[in-house]
Amino acid sequence: GTAVTVLERVEISGGYGGINAHKYGDRSINTYNVGAKFRFLDENAFDTAWVPALAVGGVYKYTDSKTVDALGLDHDGFDGYIVASKLVKETPIPVLLSVGGLLSDEVVNGVVGHNHYGAAVFGNIDIIPVKEVAIGFEYKQGVDVGDGITNHDYYDAHVAWFVTDALTLVGAYAYTGDKDKFYRKGSTKDLGVGGGFVLSVQYQF
Repeated sequence: GTAVTVLERVEISGGYGGINAHKYGDRSINTYNVGAKFRFLDENAFDTAWVPALAVGGVYKYTDSKTVDALGLDHDGFDGYIVASKLVKETPIPVLLSVGGLLSDEVVNGVVGHNHYGAAVFGNIDIIPVKEVAIGFEYKQGVDVGDGITNHDYYDAHVAWFVTDALTLVGAYAYTGDKDKFYRKGSTKDLGVGGGFVLSVQYQF
């Protein structure tokens, strides 16, 4: 994935994912997304120390999974969200907080399709014990997309190392729900793609 910031206020992003799904009866799945985010309120606006930054955004998603056609789902969909974030410096250790609302039609994060729209909440908390390290926890509520289909809640615990101003390494353990559940006949509740360790490398320039 990549993202470009314009005028320090608008972020435009794009991404690709390749998923090996042969074990579950699907071919390898390709996913694509294009998004934009606009920060309409700056952190500590109006000469305050407590106002969070506020942003709105949207992401268009497409998947070529053949499971989409088998279940009568859509290949593409759109997520919309609003998010507030604040770095709290008054605590003994700085804390970064974010919370938001999501409107989405994703099924298993859009990997196997899209259906009707549902609302969910998400949030993140990180402590910054030293300026090069952040330790945190992230949560996203599973979206109910109608027709008896619900996504499992998403959780991850992570550690980020800001190696330089440009390079960030993130190690995490994430859990999204039972990866086999989607392929069990009649099971469309709490769908996910399993759990495991994740390594993310991000470079900013």
